[in-house]
Amino acid sequence: MWKTKSCPRCGGDTFIDIDGNIWFDHCLQCGYESRHASTGCPVCGGEVYLDMSEGAWFYQCRRCGYIGEMHNIAA
Repeated sequence: MWKTKSCPRCGGDTFIDIDGNIWFDHCLQCGYESRHASTGCPVCGGEVYLDMSEGAWFYQCRRCGYIGEMHNIAA
């Protein structure tokens, strides 16, 4: 999953990398890496997973079912 022009260092394109429950942004141009501040459900803190529906990425909590949209992501 790509986030266009979202690198805080160089303005380049980043992609989301997931290692277990930890999400990282990696910049393709400069190599910048940033761990997402919150990788759990904003409602209950449970584990979330990523999915795509109708061309848009979203995350859903396995515990409470909360659904949130992933903004600025291009497949």
